[in-house]
Amino acid sequence: MLGRLAILTFSRRTGSPTGPAKVIDGDTIVVAGQLVRLHGIDAPELDQTFWWRGQKLVCGTMALAALEALTAGMKVRCKPVERDRHGRLVAKVFSPKGVDIGRRLVSAGWALAYRRYSTDYVDAEDEARKAKRGRRCWTKPTPWSERPATPGTVRSTRCRAGRSDASPHPRASARWLRVHELPRPLQQELDEYLHRLGHPDPFVGPGSRILRPGTVIQYRHMLIMLASALARSGVPVEELTSIAVLVRPQNVERALKYLYDRAGSRVSASVHLIAFHARHIAAHVGLPDQDRARLDEILAWVNRAAPPKRGLAEKNRKLLEHMDDPGFVHRLLTLPSRLMAAARQMTASGPAMSMARDAVAAELLLTCSMRIGNLIDLRLGETIRKFGEGAEASWVIDVPGDKVKNGEPLRYPLSDQAKPLLEEYLANWHHRWCGHGVAWLFPDQHGGHVEGKVLSASIAKRARRYVGVRITAHQFRHLAAELYLREDPNGIAIVSQHLGHRDLNTTRRFYAREQTRIATQRYHEVRTKQRAVVPRRKTRKPRGKAT
Repeated sequence: MLGRLAILTFSRRTGSPTGPAKVIDGDTIVVAGQLVRLHGIDAPELDQTFWWRGQKLVCGTMALAALEALTAGMKVRCKPVERDRHGRLVAKVFSPKGVDIGRRLVSAGWALAYRRYSTDYVDAEDEARKAKRGRRCWTKPTPWSERPATPGTVRSTRCRAGRSDASPHPRASARWLRVHELPRPLQQELDEYLHRLGHPDPFVGPGSRILRPGTVIQYRHMLIMLASALARSGVPVEELTSIAVLVRPQNVERALKYLYDRAGSRVSASVHLIAFHARHIAAHVGLPDQDRARLDEILAWVNRAAPPKRGLAEKNRKLLEHMDDPGFVHRLLTLPSRLMAAARQMTASGPAMSMARDAVAAELLLTCSMRIGNLIDLRLGETIRKFGEGAEASWVIDVPGDKVKNGEPLRYPLSDQAKPLLEEYLANWHHRWCGHGVAWLFPDQHGGHVEGKVLSASIAKRARRYVGVRITAHQFRHLAAELYLREDPNGIAIVSQHLGHRDLNTTRRFYAREQTRIATQRYHEVRTKQRAVVPRRKTRKPRGKAT
């Protein structure tokens, strides 16, 4: 009774944040500008990994994706319980219909009951273990055992997939600082700054462009990486009290030197990322002009040392070289139908479901060439719709601009080849994932949509077996561009529109191979035709003999 009274008093004093949830990790969200730790549960750290069927998977990002799926498109309600030692609000979080989000996470196997602080979800955890839900990476070690007892301790972040054997060559990586290891003023400022990036006030501060969630997450990772590099280079963590301290030129230089040395005297992607964003952050936090000018000089040095790569990535260039093989092109274009045929022959339900799902996903990637984020976000009756019935029916994918990376709306009528595959999948396999009535086109077994990395990895595995080359979901966009440009070398504008690019140069630089080979081939064809034409020689009449 006293415990309930204390919680009620705390809740009235703190208030109950309500609104859309921005997911930070598998058990932490931001609601109405407040950092909220879900009560009674603990999810893996973002970089915690485990080995499963010979593949290295990341538990933390899977748990984060599960929480995002449970809170997507809704206003959650927080019921405060207490504040932890880091000053975060600890609360139970509910959906608009009163569903306990924490319980759903534990029941689905994406988090554990945090028995040290609460036994509210012990029954849900036991049920999930018996049903073998989630990725079974909770046996050893547990999420809390991966955290150091004191800030700055480095531990390996490997865990097992419920088995004693690990990969023959597991790779341990240095662990960056966690948010809760940062000084409290920096934690609070970081949350407020990231919230402003996603929800800017157009009347306050420089710039008012709304950054997409993925970009906000990139800023978050970059700032934590910057703080971690400073701590590893010898700066006491307690001195990192604000974002302005992090992006001071001398601190940026120190962090970049640490990352440069750590990468073997090489300008890594992390060095580029910090150098590029630091000057923009400095303007937001109000550093003086001379400091910002110095940050510009640092970025210029980084670009001189290793200019940013422009153009088609080497791995994509090597993939497109296979397009010169007609057998590869045939295997690629028939991949969806062959996957669906294999699904029909399977007796085990689970593998058949995955095979049929991958068949439809591969067909949509070949037909529509959309980004993996938009593919997994397709919802029946909303972003993918059917018009008409029977043989005259047609399917259309219609994605609004606010759901697309560059803000450009996407609209794709499905081809005659895609329609029967899609309808067979919906009739025979879709409902087996999590029952009837689920709107996600590609659901998982817990009511959300499948994770992009999981689907892309599965398609890549199928492509390696059936096509002979590993092809990720995003690389289908490059293949689509090449397929069209081989038939119409001057059709770069059509390819750009099909891929949903704003700028034609994006398509030309990053998606299209140099057309020299095709142009030379066409030139030879013209020359061959010209050589085949034999000019008609004029015949002279023989001169008559003089009489």
